[in-house]
Amino acid sequence: MEHFPISSLICEEDQSPLYATDNDDDDVTDHKETKHEDEYIEILVSRESILDTIHSSITSAWLKWARSDSVQWIMKTRVSFSFSYQTAYLALTYYDRFLTHRSIESDKYWAFRLLSIACLSLAAKMEECFVPMLSEYQTEDFGFESKTIQRMELLILSTLDWRMNLVTPFAYLSHFTAKLETDIKAEEIVSKSTGFILGIINDINLVEHRPSTIAAAAVLAAYNQRLNKQPVEPKLSIFSSCATLEPEHVLSCYTMMIEGSRYCSGVGDKYFSTASNKRRRLKST
Repeated sequence: MEHFPISSLICEEDQSPLYATDNDDDDVTDHKETKHEDEYIEILVSRESILDTIHSSITSAWLKWARSDSVQWIMKTRVSFSFSYQTAYLALTYYDRFLTHRSIESDKYWAFRLLSIACLSLAAKMEECFVPMLSEYQTEDFGFESKTIQRMELLILSTLDWRMNLVTPFAYLSHFTAKLETDIKAEEIVSKSTGFILGIINDINLVEHRPSTIAAAAVLAAYNQRLNKQPVEPKLSIFSSCATLEPEHVLSCYTMMIEGSRYCSGVGDKYFSTASNKRRRLKST
């Protein structure tokens, strides 16, 4: 066996230190990182711009109830499988976009459940490292064969033109938070922002609002819950990468988030359990 001298791997160094500590180099590095992140955000904005916001066709009371029930099922199943919030949000985006192109009759409640299962399954395949078998997506009220779920998945894929790698608000949270000048820890703002996003998905149709709009509103809500139109507009200017942000739309989402947090015991998963309890009480009266 040929002996390979270790010394040959060592190159001759000049007299400069191994780890540069020059502040100018640090500034250059920070500038490059900021530039790259801004470019990444611009890519996200361009990707979300491909899919225009659509006025929701979910207007009737029964359809709103069916969607609300689907939201709760998806969030509950997310916990069972330890899916990320990103996966649940993506599933609901598929759900809302599908219903802007196709309709389901009011007496076919099973079809909404099947749609929920297929949307969550597709989202898990896009986001999760470990994906459950289709046979594991069982519900208390319906049992679907794997072939049936697969056919619904294919229908969703064709209806959405196979555009499944969609942008969600969570992709913007860290970037928007970093732009804020505040003493609040970034992790705390991101965590609260996530809660505000989850707190309104039961009340808004995701196709009517850009992900960047929802993200900006959530970060502002986590930062300050007493803003109005005048303070909101200057704050939006610091999110310079998102030129598409419209103050009126951001303020509308922001207002819904603040109002929702006041009437619920909490945001995020706690909100859904609270809403579910309210519905049960209404049914029993």
